Formats: sequence, C-alpha cells, structure tokens
Amino acid sequence: MAFMRDMTAPKANGTGMRVVRRLIQEFPRLACHEAQFAADLVALRDDMTFQRSLFTRRSNPLAFELYDQEPALTHLGAVIRGYERSASTV
Repeated sequence: MAFMRDMTAPKANGTGMRVVRRLIQEFPRLACHEAQFAADLVALRDDMTFQRSLFTRRSNPLAFELYDQEPALTHLGAVIRGYERSASTV
C-alpha cells in the first residue's frame, strides 16, 4: 500500500515537484512562484476532489472490484482517500 500512498499523497520532493522544477527551468519568470507551487502541490494530499479524481469506480471498475475482494486491502481507504469499500463486500 506504500506505493499507492506515494501516488496519492504528493510530496514537496516527489515527482510532481520535479515537474514544477522543470517548468520553472523552461519558464524562469515562474521561479518567484515555486514556494506556492510546492505548497499547493502538497495540499493535494488532503483535497478530496483531487483524491476522488485519481481513482473512481467509474473510471477503474475492475481495479475497485479487485480491491473490494481482497481482505488485505480492507483499510485501503486510509491510503486512497477516494476509495470506499463496496457495501456488498463489507
């Protein structure tokens, strides 16, 4: 589940920030906004709209079906905030 946590909880030194740094490298005038970009990026870990946009039953039905069936993933919702275990498997 650590892998999934890394994907859904952006960090100031993670992949998203590397993209921001590359953007700033290509557009140096944005450098004055780097701290705000980093703060906004990290804030996505608690943004439910963002979290739900990553993984939804509608866009990933097979994955969610498999998550629901796997007892080891009972608490996956703590890692993938957009995931709610199906009532039929609880």
